[in-house]
Amino acid sequence: MGVLNIHSLVPVTLDLASNNYSKWRRLLLVVLNKYALADHVLSDEPRMDRPSWVSMESTVLTWLYGTVSAGLLKDIMSFDSARSAWLFLEDQFLGNKESRALHLEATFRKLSQGDFTILEFSRCLRTMADDLAALDDPLTDRQLALAFLRGLSDRFVHTVPLIRQQRPFPAFDEIRSILLLEEISLDDRKQNPTALIAATGSQPPSAGSQSPSGAKGTSGGNNNNKNRRRGKGNQGGGNQGGSNSGGNGGGSNGGTGGAPQGSGAPSWSTP
Repeated sequence: MGVLNIHSLVPVTLDLASNNYSKWRRLLLVVLNKYALADHVLSDEPRMDRPSWVSMESTVLTWLYGTVSAGLLKDIMSFDSARSAWLFLEDQFLGNKESRALHLEATFRKLSQGDFTILEFSRCLRTMADDLAALDDPLTDRQLALAFLRGLSDRFVHTVPLIRQQRPFPAFDEIRSILLLEEISLDDRKQNPTALIAATGSQPPSAGSQSPSGAKGTSGGNNNNKNRRRGKGNQGGGNQGGSNSGGNGGGSNGGTGGAPQGSGAPSWSTP
């Protein structure tokens, strides 16, 4: 009776849209067993002759009212006993078990990881397996493990064959531990190349960077050869012009076309 806030003990609100009956039932039964009140919802023999039992019946009803959605609250408010309200909720979520089990099992088989992390994906699979167990269609640990491997994303395409080849075949919790470590390793590999470039500051040489000394000397030699050829061509053109203009003037103009051979000075073409 001293528990005023039931949500501190049962942090789940039962709702038809959420499909969380299995979790809600388990948490509430733990609390009821803790305070020795489980017989109020599990037993069909009320003890109305005992004042303490009647007082605790009101406490259990208060807890039921405080852990269901507004729509379900309107439905169970009409019941006078916690047992009647409990059976009504059980029928709402577990009634027509076969149809519910078929739908949930089909969803379970098609479930894939997508953008979920390994931890989120494993929790989703475990929750659906618990819901199937509540519908009298439990899954074995091997079926749960195979569904786990089947729904993984392409990031773990190289890890799945290694897990399948292990003998004996690992359990669901062991596979989850292996994949959690692999997920951390894949994230590190993705981040390390960027961190290495930022730390070293090294960049590939660009096309316009300075060439080695040997290549530089070769380039200089080629330029000098081109300049000499241009000088000779200009000198020849000057002599030809001199012969046409008649005289030493042409020879003089030709001389300015380039430096004398053997002088060691660079040759420059005539403007």
